[in-house]
Amino acid sequence: MTFLGEIDLLPYNEPGTLEIGCILPKQYQNQRIGSEAVKAFLLSCLEELCYRDYKCNGHPIIKVIGTVHPNNYVSKRIITNLGMKFDKSQMRFKNPRLLYSFFPETVRPMTSINIKEG
Repeated sequence: MTFLGEIDLLPYNEPGTLEIGCILPKQYQNQRIGSEAVKAFLLSCLEELCYRDYKCNGHPIIKVIGTVHPNNYVSKRIITNLGMKFDKSQMRFKNPRLLYSFFPETVRPMTSINIKEG
């Protein structure tokens, strides 16, 4: 078995908000591995978490965010292809970040996420 990377889904500092993150080594980038993995992971996790009425910071899940460095065009493409929309620019961990969000309620029942090709 080969380690291809990491996907995390963690509580964010807003009630009912989760943050998704993905780390993929350079040799596996630009092969759609990240896009496919994040799509499958997010779809599966959100479906299960919403079905089980999972709470995040004591509140139902209402939002998923992803942050990227402004120059990380590959990650921006992955999260915008998931349907995440740009919210704001911010400094995080002393670095500039772009924050994008996705609202699971807008796609219930959770049977698919509209992914743009490209």
